[in-house]
Amino acid sequence: MPFETLVARLLTEALSSIVNAARMTSKRRRAAVAISRAIRELLAQKPDMQLAESLVSEARGLLTKPTSDLLKAEKMLQDVAAAEARRAARQAAQRKTARKKTRKTKKKKTTKKKYRRKAVKKPARKKSSK
Repeated sequence: MPFETLVARLLTEALSSIVNAARMTSKRRRAAVAISRAIRELLAQKPDMQLAESLVSEARGLLTKPTSDLLKAEKMLQDVAAAEARRAARQAAQRKTARKKTRKTKKKKTTKKKYRRKAVKKPARKKSSK
């Protein structure tokens, strides 16, 4: 092999490795940004679960090996989803009991008449003098 082709091959391999390293660092950076956005969304008062889930899956796709931040974000996503499900179930139960109470009060008002007792005057007490 001539010297020029050997040098050209080495230079192209070096350049491709530099480009691949830059590509990997940009992927890591984009994954870190996606993870931080997902965590920020999960910590919000009313989190958007679909957005957080898509950000976590995007970060999972960008990284070859899962990082601790990615695993924390996935765990947070599961915990927040479970908490949202419990909150929704609790609200549904509260609505159900409130609906029963309003039905009972409506039925009571329409079916039963209230009879008032007539006020009976009590005789006044006499003061005893000693």
